[in-house]
Amino acid sequence: MVELYPVTTTAWHFPIEVSEVPASVDIIGGDALDPARSTTLVDVLRREANINFRSYSGSPLQAEINLRGFGSISNQRVLVLVDGVPLNPPDMSGFNWLEIPTSLVESIEVLRGSQTTLYGNHAVGGVINITTQQAPAEPFLEATAYAGSDGLWNAQMTGGQSFGGLSVFAVAQHFEEDGYRDHTSQDADTLHLALHYTPNNNAWQASGRITWVDSYNENAGPLTDDRYYADPRQSAGGQVEANQTYWSAQGNWNRAVGDWRMDVNGGYTHKLVRSAPAGLYSDDTYQIATLNPRVLREDAGGESILGLDFGGNWLEVEHYQADAREVLIGHDDVSLSTAALYVHRRQDLSDDWQLSGGLRGEVARYDFDEVKYDPFDPDYSQGTTYGADRDLDGWSANLGLVWQPSDHFRQWLRADRLYRYPALDEAFSYRGYPQFNNDLDPEEGYNVELGGEWRQEHLTLRLNGFVQWIEGEIDYLGSKNTNLPDTRRWGIESTARWDGRWWGAQLDYTWLQAQFIEGTFDGNDRYLVPNHQLTLSADLRPLEQLNLGASYRYTSGAYEGDDFANNQPKLPPNAVVDVYADWQPLESLSLFASCDNVFDNHYATVKYSGAWYPAPGRTWRAGAKYTF
Repeated sequence: MVELYPVTTTAWHFPIEVSEVPASVDIIGGDALDPARSTTLVDVLRREANINFRSYSGSPLQAEINLRGFGSISNQRVLVLVDGVPLNPPDMSGFNWLEIPTSLVESIEVLRGSQTTLYGNHAVGGVINITTQQAPAEPFLEATAYAGSDGLWNAQMTGGQSFGGLSVFAVAQHFEEDGYRDHTSQDADTLHLALHYTPNNNAWQASGRITWVDSYNENAGPLTDDRYYADPRQSAGGQVEANQTYWSAQGNWNRAVGDWRMDVNGGYTHKLVRSAPAGLYSDDTYQIATLNPRVLREDAGGESILGLDFGGNWLEVEHYQADAREVLIGHDDVSLSTAALYVHRRQDLSDDWQLSGGLRGEVARYDFDEVKYDPFDPDYSQGTTYGADRDLDGWSANLGLVWQPSDHFRQWLRADRLYRYPALDEAFSYRGYPQFNNDLDPEEGYNVELGGEWRQEHLTLRLNGFVQWIEGEIDYLGSKNTNLPDTRRWGIESTARWDGRWWGAQLDYTWLQAQFIEGTFDGNDRYLVPNHQLTLSADLRPLEQLNLGASYRYTSGAYEGDDFANNQPKLPPNAVVDVYADWQPLESLSLFASCDNVFDNHYATVKYSGAWYPAPGRTWRAGAKYTF
């Protein structure tokens, strides 16, 4: 008989059985991350965890996460971690999912619901915790390449080796595509190097990772109704393009002495984005630093954590008269610094019951300095200046209860208080809009969840209900970012999974409603939040060397962006079918092919004020993976 939870999660900063976490948790790894099935992590999360994504470019590589019903700037309300270091930008810009090739990833943990007590800012809707691979004991070298529709081409090398206590793991990747729509081409070169060291006496461990990405992407812009229905592949004209150079370094050191462990995590990111939308030529330089020391103690009754989180976010924006970047017409310096203290404890009450709880306090400091020059005759000895600063604070708490009467069943109840600070470009403006809303406060709220999970040898069933109240949710209304009237999100998440020897299947369904509960829009739905999300996936293994799979995704309609009054035509529902095949004729060789949106459905995941952002139609790819 298989135990209920043979796997552990590190989402609480230490290894713990999933059965002891009072939350809905998905752990993704193994074949689900194979390039035969998924081009990017967006594909993985959409299929394996029923997460809804939106994309303004039509490409999943710049897709926004929509978890727990946040339709506006949802990337600011879901925390994404890579080896414990946040990937979220400090402003409302999105992720570049090419920074994390699937071949780099060992596992993904998805925690739904507020996790702000342990993680602070961004962790309002949930946490996606990505753990990268370490080199195995035996050296290996693997090459993967595939090509596909719309000029798609990808080639990558992955390798690693261990030298005693030192392991080295590396990934090099080149990606390019013309894009489904006109003016949506993109390409990227990516390098990753990861090191892990454990001395012979195992007294401590240290690891580090360096990432470098050089990328280019275009954005075709939105289409009117007539143009969208006539030809969704066309661009809006006046394409937007950006070049991005990104590098990051992060490290971890930990030492265990008896029941105690000291853990220090930190990272630094430098990113230069040279963007060229018509009339808004700028060079944006981001610097992000984090330091997270914590002390952990594991005793016979449970585990305790005392931790500190320090963060620094600096953004320098240089505005130019033209794309040649010869005449500087403005300069902005924006920063956000944070410091937090938190404590958390999980306690066994009996063989069947566990109680957990924690408390967090955090302070934040914003600074903004701007200089503007005459765009036609700049005099750099003088200019129009503006400066502002602001101090904010927030606190969160959680309390959870888990009942596990057998190895096959668990039930949980959890309550949270949560907060989120404004993003840099919510608090300030450096794109030509009003500069500062002095009345903008952090979002605050409460979250309550009740769920249960039952598992036998091959079958897993999970049902989770939640309700979340947000006070002062931030959105753009009335020509500035403002705190909206109170909102409520409530819903049900369900999963049924069968894991057999020759076949497997998974059904995920989410019902969710996000509404205003006071003010002018009382009773209205929040925009870009679908009420229904369903994913059905299945794979068949008729031979040991052959794997066939398919998935069906349905997303219901939603009110278009900025439709606070709920009186505009809705974004229509969509249904998409994807298929793939993976054949391993030799132990060292795999051949694979896939087709997304098999029936070439015409749909969009984003629509704002009557302007459509089309999603790709039918696309395909085929390739091979060879292990030397």
